[in-house]
Amino acid sequence: MPLAEKSSATTGKNGSWVRAIRSDPTVQALQLATGRSRLETQFEPLCRSLGLTAQRREKFYANLMERDAKIADVQAATDAMDIGDDDNIMERLFREPMAACETAQRELLGEEGYRQAMEYLALAPAREMVRGLAVVATAAGVALSSQQMEQLVPLLRGPVGRSGADAFMVLENLDWTRLDASVRTVLTNEQFALFQRSEPSLRSSPSRFMRPLEQLIDRAREADAAEDAAKALPKRPSG
Repeated sequence: MPLAEKSSATTGKNGSWVRAIRSDPTVQALQLATGRSRLETQFEPLCRSLGLTAQRREKFYANLMERDAKIADVQAATDAMDIGDDDNIMERLFREPMAACETAQRELLGEEGYRQAMEYLALAPAREMVRGLAVVATAAGVALSSQQMEQLVPLLRGPVGRSGADAFMVLENLDWTRLDASVRTVLTNEQFALFQRSEPSLRSSPSRFMRPLEQLIDRAREADAAEDAAKALPKRPSG
């Protein structure tokens, strides 16, 4: 069946609630209103580091907001065609706005500025992890110093997935044994114990404890499926 002919009456791969939220004009307006604030929170340190003028900052943020608006349009269109977020088609459709944003930012920042921006993005997840650990450590009475926080960021950098303007760290592939050994050189005994007990991870990816749990669940499901398949096989006649 052609994509455009798929029925919108069905629940859909993304679920009726996802589709309803994405198509709600109030939600879309809220997303636009909060978009600039979110971007400034994430990228203002980078803009200061690059020494961008007010005019160039506006263009920097405008490029990102245009990208996000086009991605939202793609999501709305694919929802109408019942294409799930994990579908390969989604990835292909996202490439155009992502590539356009990458080109615009490269032209704005120059090659060296763009290189620094990519390095900043690659370290952004590690900074989030350090902030999370800092909150836990402060609450436990063993606060991190600013020097410790600066030292931890490069140590916590992990494998990065997807190149270009939307690079992200792949927490599933983090080597926690290696990270523990590196972090141990920076933290006190009390702080390191917190690091091992808590989950200074990202909201968007499995963490130190969740990933092994998910792997156990996956293996259990595979074992159940194999057992069910074995039971379904016709029995050989005896004798």
